[in-house]
Amino acid sequence: MTKPAKSLDEQTLLINEIFYSVQGESTYAGLPCVFVRLRGCHLRCAYCDTEYAFHEGEKQSLQAIIDEVESVSATNPSPPGGGGPRSGSEGDVGVVMAAGDEDQSEPNSAPTALTPSLSRGERGLNQTQSSCDLVEITGGEPLLQRNVHPLMTALCDAGKTVLIETSGACDISVCDPRVIRIMDLKTPGSGEAHRNDWNNIAHLNERDEVKFVLTSRGDYEWMVKQLEEHRLHERVNAVLVSAVHKVEPGKEIAGCLGLSITELAGWLLQDRLPVRLQTQLHKLIWDPSARGV
Repeated sequence: MTKPAKSLDEQTLLINEIFYSVQGESTYAGLPCVFVRLRGCHLRCAYCDTEYAFHEGEKQSLQAIIDEVESVSATNPSPPGGGGPRSGSEGDVGVVMAAGDEDQSEPNSAPTALTPSLSRGERGLNQTQSSCDLVEITGGEPLLQRNVHPLMTALCDAGKTVLIETSGACDISVCDPRVIRIMDLKTPGSGEAHRNDWNNIAHLNERDEVKFVLTSRGDYEWMVKQLEEHRLHERVNAVLVSAVHKVEPGKEIAGCLGLSITELAGWLLQDRLPVRLQTQLHKLIWDPSARGV
């Protein structure tokens, strides 16, 4: 006998933080967005800027998450990076209490992608007292928790434009077809390029986006090779390229010195690659170390 499907109140996820801010990356950069950051990641990229998501998080039901997504942008929230802490913290916005481990096994079922609809978000004036229509699921690695799939489906059913930012190390084919997948292909400089699941490329579509985070000229040349071999720019809406912020010798993280964005821009102009240079807009607006932005 088939077990009845669990309700949204019965299904849970480990959540690191939920906050309302300006989307800092992707083709949606600059738009108001609600972020749902899940706890846990199986990768350890050399330049990771969200290590706090590895272990910090509290268990919440899917219904509670959806309710918070609806309310966080509709109740005149505090400015990102400057509001009050979530329960279980005493300082940084979005810090949450540690919780027991949630099921982080690979998902094994699911559904490719809704045409991004920005009209409601851009109308603006009639959204003053309503919730934000753009939601990004991020991490950590959000696809490690199987219940992320019913969450994304429920958000899509509620009329949200849902983005998921994921590494290239988890199966993206199981995402709801309406979800826009932003896949980060890990470069050699990340220390995790061997974890890329190259089968994912066949599942990308014209609504998805691929991201490369570059640490060096070697990473750049590796990216060019992937563009040529997989014709990524012909598969997806945009290929996004950014540079790990360059630091002084002696201040590198795991041997990563980073790359000058000016130098990267010069290479892209010279080679005329079919990619989009991007920065992390939120780090230009607020303190680069701020959380909840």
